[in-house]
Amino acid sequence: MRRRAVAVLVLSLLSVSCGEDPAPPAQRLALDSACDVGAGCVVRIGGHRLTVRMAPRRAALQPFELSLSTDLPLDTVVLDLKMKGMDMGRNRYRLQRTGDGVWRARPVLPVCTSGRSDWLAEFELEAGALRYRLDVPFTVGD
Repeated sequence: MRRRAVAVLVLSLLSVSCGEDPAPPAQRLALDSACDVGAGCVVRIGGHRLTVRMAPRRAALQPFELSLSTDLPLDTVVLDLKMKGMDMGRNRYRLQRTGDGVWRARPVLPVCTSGRSDWLAEFELEAGALRYRLDVPFTVGD
């Protein structure tokens, strides 16, 4: 029995060490200046530009238009909608590439029973082996 436990431990360690390398940490991106998601929030990545836009009016339980446009050759774009310091459940969306550097989604925000309207859109971007993270604050009702 003891030999079997040791064998299982060794095999699990080997599978971890021989598996794929863990993904490198994502590089955090910073917004250029004060961000108005209706007009577009801009980020620069080297010589590339990335713009996040949301429909001008956002409300809980109503789908709204969200787009990310860039000349950076991205493979995937994933969005998490969160509130700082409050668990709002899982609100994760994979944006769909719709054309020349444009990614879109129609997310739906849950109702916040405390009445808060401040949200954070956390974007995870992958371009080959490169990973980026961008946090874009926004509110509902504006």
